[in-house]
Amino acid sequence: MLQIWILLLIFIGSFNLASATVQCDKKIIQVSLNLNDTGPISYPIVTWFCWKNGTVLTANQTIHLTISGFTYDHTYWDFPYQPYNYSYINYVIENSNENIAVLNFDRFGVGLSGKPPLESLITGDVHAYVVYQLMQKLSQGYYQNISFPNIVLVGHSLGTGIALIVASNNVYNQYVCGVIATGFIHLINPVGLATFGASLYLAKLDPKFKNQFVPADSLTTNPNTTGRQDAFYNIDDADMNVIRKDEQLKTIASAGEVLV
Repeated sequence: MLQIWILLLIFIGSFNLASATVQCDKKIIQVSLNLNDTGPISYPIVTWFCWKNGTVLTANQTIHLTISGFTYDHTYWDFPYQPYNYSYINYVIENSNENIAVLNFDRFGVGLSGKPPLESLITGDVHAYVVYQLMQKLSQGYYQNISFPNIVLVGHSLGTGIALIVASNNVYNQYVCGVIATGFIHLINPVGLATFGASLYLAKLDPKFKNQFVPADSLTTNPNTTGRQDAFYNIDDADMNVIRKDEQLKTIASAGEVLV
C-alpha cells in the first residue's frame, strides 16, 4: 500500500550527528527522453547509491530516492557544509539501524547530469519519467546487483511535486512504497511566489555560470535579491553560513519545471 508522509520542512535542519560512516557508489545511467517529438534521445543521469559502511545489503533494504527542488541539485540532500549537522543522507543512514539506503541524483538539466538544448523542454512530467527509469534500475539490480522492491520517494519543493506525479501514475507507482513530502504546502502563498519569481533571472547573467555551459533560457536566483533565502529559509532561525553555501551551490532551472 502506498504511504505518503507530509513534512512541512523549508530546509534541512540541524541533525546533530556525532559522525558519519556512509559510503556512496557513483554511477551514471542513461535515460531515454523524447523531448520534442523527434524521437527518443539518451541522456546521462549521475547518481549516488549510499549506504552505511559494513552493512550487508539485501533486498529488504528500504531505498530513499531523493528528488531535489527548484534550483537545487544532489547537494541539497548531502550538504557539504557541516554534513554531520546538515546532510539528510548521513542522518537517515546513521539512524535507520542499517535498514535504509539512499539513491541520490542530479535531476535532468542540473548539476552533472545531461542538459537539453533548452531548459524549457524540461517539465514535471519529464522529471517524473526520469524517476520512473531510476526506479526500474533499482528494481532490476543495477545497484549492488540487488533488486530493491521497497522504494520511498523523498522530495523537496519541486521534488515533492515530481514525487506526487510519479505516485499518482498507474504505471510509475508500481515501484513506489511511499512518499515523504517536504518543503511543500497545499495552498499557494501569492506574495511569496511573486517575490521568488521576481528574484529569478537568466543564468547566463549570473557570475557563477559565467564560464559554464548552460542552456540559453536557463534561470537561477539573483544573488542581489533576498528571494532565495526568503523562499527556502526562516531567516530568523537559520545558520547564515548555510545560506551562503546554498548560494554557492545553487543551480539552474526553467519555468517549465513548475508545470507539475
